[in-house]
Amino acid sequence: MKIILTAREDDLADAWERHCGDLPDVCVHRGSILDVDCDAVVSPANSFGFMDGGIDMLYSQHFGWQVQERLQKLIREKHDGELLIGTAEIVDTDNLRVPFLIAAPTMRVPMILQDTVNPYLAARAVFLLVQHGTFAQGILAGEQIADAVRTIAFPGLATGVGTVGPNTCAHQVRIAIVEVLLGKAAFPALGQRRQSGIRSCTRIGCGIYSGEETMAETINFYSTADDYGQFSNFASFPITLKGKRWPTSEHYFQAQKFEDKQHQEAIRKANSPMIAARMGRDRKKKLRRDWESVKVNIMREAVLAKFTQHDELRALLLATGDAKIVEQTERDDYWGDGGDGSGKNMLGRILMQVREELRKGSEQRHGENTEPTV
Repeated sequence: MKIILTAREDDLADAWERHCGDLPDVCVHRGSILDVDCDAVVSPANSFGFMDGGIDMLYSQHFGWQVQERLQKLIREKHDGELLIGTAEIVDTDNLRVPFLIAAPTMRVPMILQDTVNPYLAARAVFLLVQHGTFAQGILAGEQIADAVRTIAFPGLATGVGTVGPNTCAHQVRIAIVEVLLGKAAFPALGQRRQSGIRSCTRIGCGIYSGEETMAETINFYSTADDYGQFSNFASFPITLKGKRWPTSEHYFQAQKFEDKQHQEAIRKANSPMIAARMGRDRKKKLRRDWESVKVNIMREAVLAKFTQHDELRALLLATGDAKIVEQTERDDYWGDGGDGSGKNMLGRILMQVREELRKGSEQRHGENTEPTV
């Protein structure tokens, strides 16, 4: 089975390449999903087969409204009126270039899907349907889907109305590919389920879906141009603290080294985080007396603000699961690992602490909202 991951947006395309580009039989297409030659496209919308919004409107306009009619007929007759999240169905499109559409809902009705595993469940449902399902309609009714569908094109899953971040989506789709297509899923022991279970919505691989690929790993970062460069204090994500907007967390951290308000403001207005760092390291200016005792808490304050004030960063950090996070650099053996693991890696430790706080906050919100929405 060949998988084509499509994106018109650079951030999603970059996330596809970052998380899935190394997998066998997977490629990334930058552009419209309708420009791709494939056997089936995936519709990730709702449980009732309405195809009048987002990517589904594009499908309806391109293939015709008969696709929605066929899908809804199938949902009524085969699924008692609702295609549940985690299941999928396939219908004909009457298009020679893309003959089939696979509906795999990421949401029951339009809703925010941050901190859910719905992209994973939708992708998993697609792969299982193609591997093991049969056609329910059309000229191929009763035939194995796998015999007709060899190439599948995916858009982003829940990255529109669902507001799931590109990295979270791509990470979850990767796990579905690894578990279903590469056969690396492992059924959890009871103890594993009790310890992690489904409590961690974006932590695919740390709980009940823990196969070889999804076990804890080490994530190294340093340059903003590298994978997980968003974790760097130099990354261009402004934060608001102490009533002011700081261009980066580096600006804020460096400014707090000084009691001189004018120098703090000069650092805040520095044209780049590199300049801010140089200004903060200038020993011609007197450091605050308590700097060594407060610097870790100030770094933690800056990192927490960064990952709570930017939803995409929050999702990216949560999606790292239980991975060890390391600022890998020879230039710093306190905030970084010294390049060989001998350093303290304090920034990495703070990132993991913040991740745990965000995780607990997500669990509390889910616990407060246990009533089903009907």
